[in-house]
Amino acid sequence: MSAKVILHQQAEKDLKKLPKNVLKATWRALELLEENPLAGLPLRGELEGKRKYRVGDWRIIYQFLTKEKTIIIFKIESRGQVYKK
Repeated sequence: MSAKVILHQQAEKDLKKLPKNVLKATWRALELLEENPLAGLPLRGELEGKRKYRVGDWRIIYQFLTKEKTIIIFKIESRGQVYKK
């Protein structure tokens, strides 16, 4: 299954702040998510309905819209920051 990836405005900002080594790994992770959108783990609580994908100590927070075959990337932040409001 191949899905289209859309970056939310916040995710675009997050990408610009990433260290180069993390940025490279993140692009690889986004390519993997295109091929397997359910690779990330489902989230609970306030983020229910979204999923997380781990890239080292960083997390990609996204939602997969099944009917549209679209992945919306909301955040890309370090594990310590991503779950804070």
